[in-house]
Amino acid sequence: MINHYLISLNHAITNYAHCTSSFSCFILCTLNSLLQAFFNYLMPDHDAKVFNPPINHRENNWDMFVNILLGGFRRWDAVYFLHIAEYGYPYENSLAFFPLFPMLVRFLANTLFSPLLMIMNYSSVLLISAVCFNLFCFIQSAKILYELGVKVLGDNMLSYKAAQLFCINPASIFFSAAYSESLFALLSFLGMSLVENGSLMKAAFVFSLSGISRANGIVNAGYILHKLFLEFFQNLGSAQKAKFETPAALVKTVVNIFFFTLWSAIFLLTVCITPFVLYQFYTYEVYCSLPASRTDYPPQVIDYGNEHHYKMPHTGTAKWCNDFLPFSYFYVQNTH
Repeated sequence: MINHYLISLNHAITNYAHCTSSFSCFILCTLNSLLQAFFNYLMPDHDAKVFNPPINHRENNWDMFVNILLGGFRRWDAVYFLHIAEYGYPYENSLAFFPLFPMLVRFLANTLFSPLLMIMNYSSVLLISAVCFNLFCFIQSAKILYELGVKVLGDNMLSYKAAQLFCINPASIFFSAAYSESLFALLSFLGMSLVENGSLMKAAFVFSLSGISRANGIVNAGYILHKLFLEFFQNLGSAQKAKFETPAALVKTVVNIFFFTLWSAIFLLTVCITPFVLYQFYTYEVYCSLPASRTDYPPQVIDYGNEHHYKMPHTGTAKWCNDFLPFSYFYVQNTH
């Protein structure tokens, strides 16, 4: 009876801590984003003469309101992501920004937020979609970080504090602006949680998405390899403790364990890196194979590219097309 009561009490405390953590993450992440929007409005922007293509729309009052409220979140790399969401990849220097985040922002703008197109321009709807989506990802990533901490550390309070610090860290502006950091953090933490649960196939799929969110997402495959490495030695230890009729039977079991682990690693690693490789093939097709014309993009996009001497698909084959590994990412990172 007493044990049953203690178990019930423990479940109640755990559920309360979980609910409190989720609510706290929601409040902190939302408050953080609101404060950033407020200070972005108060503080003037520094003109760094960076990538800032013109918007192909005449602003109305709603657009100006969105710009006042959220314009601070459309700066630096956010300009690239929103431009990709609207036009794709007309400039070679934008190829370093991976497609998952702008694709999802565009999808939300064309579906959930599409009614806003009746009162404002598409670029404003994309900005709203990006900020709202990142707020959702920010909250969910903090929640999953807390749950992951509880699993790994077994300490609710320490995990709760870690999630709180994650919400208010000085770099949190990148989780609120139209960057891919929030999405990447969500996918990374979710993948780690799945690895911890032993769901390696699901983790590989999630990590594969992180690989087309940011280039360093393919490094997340290391968590799966580490888990397989641990399982290999655990299975090896169990095999050595087991009783076999002959030494040959033990050797056969060890060999089977080795090859099972090896093929599992190859398969899961392939799942993790496939979207990254497919994106590189896509950029190769656009800039090296497919004949593009000036009519593929609006005039102001072409004019801005010509003015800044950007490499565009219709201007000929890119330099990296003849590399041994014709991956645009490495070339763009080294030259732009």
